[in-house]
Amino acid sequence: MVSYTISMALRLICLYLCFVFQGWWVLIPATGVIVLPAIAVMLANVVSAPGSQATTKSVLNLPSIGSGRK
Repeated sequence: MVSYTISMALRLICLYLCFVFQGWWVLIPATGVIVLPAIAVMLANVVSAPGSQATTKSVLNLPSIGSGRK
C-alpha cells in the first residue's frame, strides 16, 4: 500500500514537471507519468513466493451417507 502511494506521488510530481520543462526534456517526466501507474499496479499485486509460508490444506469432515449409523 505504501509503495502504491509513493508511486502515485511521484507520478504527480512528474505531471507537474511536464509543465515546467520545455523541448525534448518533457519526454523524461512524461515517461514517468506513463510508466509509474504500471509499476504501481505490479507492486500492488506482488504475492509472496511459493513455499515462503506454511500452507494448510483444509479438509472437509462430512459424514458419509452409508456410515452405518441409525
